Amino acid sequence: LKVNIDILPLLAKKVQLRYIKLDEPVINVTQDGMVFNFSDIIEFYRPEHPDTTPSKWLVDLRHIALTKGNICYADLQMNSSLCMKDINVEIPRLCFGRGNSDAALRLLFENGGELDVKMAYGMDQTDFVIYMNLKDFNVDPLEPYLRQWMNFKDLKGKLSANLSVEGKMKHILDLDAKGNLTMQDFDLDVDNFDHVVTMDRLSV
Repeated sequence: LKVNIDILPLLAKKVQLRYIKLDEPVINVTQDGMVFNFSDIIEFYRPEHPDTTPSKWLVDLRHIALTKGNICYADLQMNSSLCMKDINVEIPRLCFGRGNSDAALRLLFENGGELDVKMAYGMDQTDFVIYMNLKDFNVDPLEPYLRQWMNFKDLKGKLSANLSVEGKMKHILDLDAKGNLTMQDFDLDVDNFDHVVTMDRLSV
């Protein structure tokens, strides 16, 4: 972990970091019901009487980078796991109080597929825009969740999406989303019947 902070702005109640860089982190998240493996840490630091007074401090974080990260998420109750490798995140700026922020994220999934996300956020007007490009995501990790509503033996396919979402954080449900969704090489099997639903390609 590498951090470079400007000292003098602290006198004006401003936390200004020139850069934050985290190389090759390994993160394992385990969920058991509503409990995560870091829930006890959050509870330990949670204040008994939270201070609701607006802070006079300004936090300005610049050039945030995470390189070659590995994240694994496991849902114990659903017996599902999802691992992402070689994660690279670049955030030009995060400013809490005023200003604009931009973020870029690239994920490579262990079971196949990749996700690229770019986001811009305006602090003053609380407006945001998100661009997401998902390519050849293997739907296998979704099986345990789909089994809650569907009875099937096996499910295969690759999902791709190219989406843009615009809106305001103050009215999160009032947003504009558009783009394309594509499912390829889809195959659904049920007990005693194979290939109940198959398709080479479906685009919406």
